[in-house]
Amino acid sequence: VYIMKKTNIFRLLGIGTFATGLAMLDNSIKNSIEDGEIDNGVIEHTKGFAEIEKHHNKGLMLNKFSNKTKEVTALSVFVMFFQALITLNDALEKDDAVTDMANAFILGGALSNTYDRVERGYVVDYLKVGRKRAIYNLSDFFIIFGVILRLIKAIKDNG
Repeated sequence: VYIMKKTNIFRLLGIGTFATGLAMLDNSIKNSIEDGEIDNGVIEHTKGFAEIEKHHNKGLMLNKFSNKTKEVTALSVFVMFFQALITLNDALEKDDAVTDMANAFILGGALSNTYDRVERGYVVDYLKVGRKRAIYNLSDFFIIFGVILRLIKAIKDNG
């Protein structure tokens, strides 16, 4: 029987709290977008580089499989659960702040987008950046940042 050390419990609580906070931050913005409290338009000081535009994404990236919302939702729940297991395992097996931070960002982003899919039936995307082909939300950037942290850590550890 594996008994968790107090430090592991506190690390898990910290990761969970941070991930939940990230999800709540993005969800707050999504609610403001949905309620019309934040309007479409160019974000000040970005010179057209970033714009707010509300979009309901019922599918995967770039709205692929938007006609299969139940399957996409089930996949999202599965991936979020799998990430939670990875986070738990890493917190128990490793004593590494970078991995903890990466997992918290990935889990927070997954939690927010999965909550949208389950609760609304779609993900609220609202941020057009750069060439304006795709529309993102903050959770997408959380996930990307977490994955980049994990990649950097893996390269550093194996290099």
